[in-house]
Amino acid sequence: MRTGPEAPREHRIRHVVWDWNGTLLDDNHVMLASVNDVCAHFGRPAVDMRTWRAALRRPLWLCYGTILDRDVSAPEDWAEVVRLYRAAYRGRLGECRLAADAEKTMTRVRDAGLTQSVLSMALHEDVTSLATRFGVHAYVERIDGVLPEAAGGHKAGHLAAHLGQLGLEPDECLLVGDVDDDAAAAEQVGTHCVLVTTGMTSADELRTTGRPVVGSLAEAFTFASAAASS
Repeated sequence: MRTGPEAPREHRIRHVVWDWNGTLLDDNHVMLASVNDVCAHFGRPAVDMRTWRAALRRPLWLCYGTILDRDVSAPEDWAEVVRLYRAAYRGRLGECRLAADAEKTMTRVRDAGLTQSVLSMALHEDVTSLATRFGVHAYVERIDGVLPEAAGGHKAGHLAAHLGQLGLEPDECLLVGDVDDDAAAAEQVGTHCVLVTTGMTSADELRTTGRPVVGSLAEAFTFASAAASS
């Protein structure tokens, strides 16, 4: 695993893959409220952000198993959790907003001559509808979420497929995400990665991945720009 924030030297970055929830999209409060709707359905107490962040890990059914105090790994049980969460989240779409510096940063990336795309582990229909609503589709070449049966899993396979659809080599790409699974996916696929502290994972936990950790999308652009020109 890479242990420092050095920008790649052998291949210049020419494409940025953005994560969605907690990265381009400011929706932490909506996700937590939706999680608590799932908790209420199963008769469990509501959790605060600190508790959710402490439990958060992939595959997500392990995380939900912890907060619900029940095993939800069986396909039919996990499908029910996904259905409940999706209904709760979609009921709050009006509360979601882009990260404050998202549009400006995507404009800077485009103006720097880099291409962009969005890859999310959230449900494809939800990601594409919100991305279109906020105008993100005008900046990117592709937007991918996941189908319900793939929700809650790991990102690596989806990242490889995403880059394959775009016809890109992994070492030409930078993944910008907000959780350790983004770092793990980048490591497995061979992309570069920078992590932002705007999502559900603490800065200290993100730093344990050995990837660069920054506080905003604007700072992530600074890293991408330096790597693209190296």
